[in-house]
Amino acid sequence: MINGVLASTMIELPKSAVELYETLRELAKKEAQEKNLKTTEISFTQRSIREQTAYGQSWIRENMRKLVEYEYVAVVRNFKRGERGSYRLKDDAAIEKIDLSMIPTPDDMERLLNKQ
Repeated sequence: MINGVLASTMIELPKSAVELYETLRELAKKEAQEKNLKTTEISFTQRSIREQTAYGQSWIRENMRKLVEYEYVAVVRNFKRGERGSYRLKDDAAIEKIDLSMIPTPDDMERLLNKQ
């Protein structure tokens, strides 16, 4: 329950942004392995994401904006006239792996109730 329904309700991003993030992680892992780099050293442009996936430009742009805003993805180069922006993953960890350890398990709750 805690890692299923509750975890999905505590994630602040829409499913589409999480889907794009996980796709970026997979693409970064593959390229990092080929180039002997870390996944956080792999850069993407919106165009390269579009070419490697079947996602549309507006969908990518909107979800990349959310991933940058929530600091899951970093902008490597600023968007200047005539220049393309590049992005990198800030970390190679699943968004769903949020820390829910502060929520007691049913056994913990029973122990707490029995102490009173």
